[in-house]
Amino acid sequence: MNGAGLVHVALGAALPAAPGVTVALRWGARCVALTAAWGPGEGGDEHVVADLDTYQGRRLADCADVVTVGRPRSSGAARTWLARALAAHPGAALAAAPLPGGGWAVATGLRGPEASDGAPALPSGCVPDASRQVLVVGLRAGRHPLVPSCLHAYLVLVPGATLPQLAAAEVTVTPHPPPPPAPPLPAGPAAYGKQPPPISDAATCPGGPDPRPAGSPAATPDHPVCGSRAAGAAGLRRPGW
Repeated sequence: MNGAGLVHVALGAALPAAPGVTVALRWGARCVALTAAWGPGEGGDEHVVADLDTYQGRRLADCADVVTVGRPRSSGAARTWLARALAAHPGAALAAAPLPGGGWAVATGLRGPEASDGAPALPSGCVPDASRQVLVVGLRAGRHPLVPSCLHAYLVLVPGATLPQLAAAEVTVTPHPPPPPAPPLPAGPAAYGKQPPPISDAATCPGGPDPRPAGSPAATPDHPVCGSRAAGAAGLRRPGW
């Protein structure tokens, strides 16, 4: 994929049916796993991602829930870009920029009820408002393009989730390659699960069984299969005979 399009994220580490990634967030004994893949899915979090460094991403930017860039930026440049991206795309819930040393700088402008740690939380169904507050968190996660989608899903699917919680998490990223191609279908009648009945000589030649003895020369012009004159008499001649 080119970093732009529909993404589906589900809680858990199930192997996706399409190329994707599993992100595991750990806080001591607590672990939350999220699996993301390109394309639609059932349940979980489904949203649009737009990589603004690509033509397709710029076309989808106005309807994107997550905006990203593909080119790494320094921490200061990433912070500036995040603020500008959220201001330019008020419908986006999360912005993420990769860092040169690996990982991501992430910001969200969504605001919800105050969480227990004083940070603005993002409950399920929350929508952005006019007073956008940008929180920047540097994540030492792999630079897979679907990592921001997993972070978005964490904020949407986990009750009481906050962006600062991600800064304290140990992040493990496991990419999933495309599934192996399906085996080719068998050729011929075997593809239908049965073999055709054997064809007799009489069935192939209206003149009856092949009268020629074993080892006889090729068929005569009377009939191209068995050389039967009866077949020739029946009018089964090649054009021009």
